[in-house]
Amino acid sequence: MEKFRKTVNKARHDHPVLLPFLVVAAFGALSLLALMAYDDITRVAPQYSAFPPNVEQLLRLALHHTHVRPDPDLAADAYTRALEEAERSKMDPFGKEVLGIRIKLAEMLEKFGRAKGAVEVLKSIAKDCEERVRDLDRSSVLKQRLGNELRTEGQEEVDEDVRKNLLRQVIQCKVKAADLCIGEYIQDEKMAKDFLSKAMKIIVEESKDVRNNGFSEDNGAGLTLEEIAAILSQTAQLYLMTEDYATSVQIFNMALAPLRKACDGRPSCREAEVLTNMSSAMAMALKEPGAQINGKPATSESVKMARKTAMAMASQGIDKANRVEQADWDPKCITARVSGEMNLAGMLMEDGEVAEAKKIYTGLIPALRQMGMEEVAKHCETLLDQAGQPTLPAKEKSFWSVWDPRSVKT
Repeated sequence: MEKFRKTVNKARHDHPVLLPFLVVAAFGALSLLALMAYDDITRVAPQYSAFPPNVEQLLRLALHHTHVRPDPDLAADAYTRALEEAERSKMDPFGKEVLGIRIKLAEMLEKFGRAKGAVEVLKSIAKDCEERVRDLDRSSVLKQRLGNELRTEGQEEVDEDVRKNLLRQVIQCKVKAADLCIGEYIQDEKMAKDFLSKAMKIIVEESKDVRNNGFSEDNGAGLTLEEIAAILSQTAQLYLMTEDYATSVQIFNMALAPLRKACDGRPSCREAEVLTNMSSAMAMALKEPGAQINGKPATSESVKMARKTAMAMASQGIDKANRVEQADWDPKCITARVSGEMNLAGMLMEDGEVAEAKKIYTGLIPALRQMGMEEVAKHCETLLDQAGQPTLPAKEKSFWSVWDPRSVKT
């Protein structure tokens, strides 16, 4: 310290102006820094933030209790207070910011296993958005009746965009709610079916003349063909799970056209999956008591013809999976391939083509074991035992003997 003091005294003696200058410069720099921070908080930050400061602070708290220090009750309270502050700040309740807060609340509840709470939040979002769409529709009708003096081109475009976004939000909320309903926490297939049916109804109503023109991207909800096909496929799978096979076949068939349009004619794993699932639904429908085909009671001849159609559908799905390009490959192709071959072999057995069915099962079993599907492999072995000793001609190779390991992905 003594040495430092001497150095300071010497500097003051040799350069009497230096120390006051340094003090003034330091004070000026601190003042400028404080001014810049104040300007950033009061003027700059609000321009780049989608939320008022009071709402943003509560959202940060909600995220903290969601990811950093998990506490679902405190996170839910923070989200609720953020919504209340947003209302006080006169934020648009149907703007993407406020709807985003409500969706984040549902995601947080799902993350902590509170699926019923998440479903209730999604239901409330869908209900509010549907009411807003009805208000917009009534307003549009009123303007048409009153004449052009109340109509402006720019406003009509804005209202149409708002309506599309709201309908899209309704459909997405219903589809997500259905997904939660069939999950491990709720397991309510009836409620899930209700949500998906309502989502499908909106899609059909908002499409122009579906019966004659099919689905297109020119729809009132602004959905792409791929999104429409995904929703239809999910709905059909749910009907398949609940053993409503006839309805499942119809909806799978509806999903094919927009899916093929979305893929521009290229084979896809999703198309292969839809085709093989459709063949499963057709095969199961034929086994139901009192089965009907084309509205008439099934006969042995009509059942045989329908089974051939289902086998053709399974073969088509397998072929599509085989022809998918490397860039478009995903695990759905293997799921479709396994499902298609299982369906095909089962229907061949029922048709008396035992040798062909054996060939498929024999080629499939090693691949199932390689993919860790031991239970399915054992089931195939049981079916083979029931049919007699399996044989595979030495000169023939199954698809699975040369299959590409790229398929095993998670």
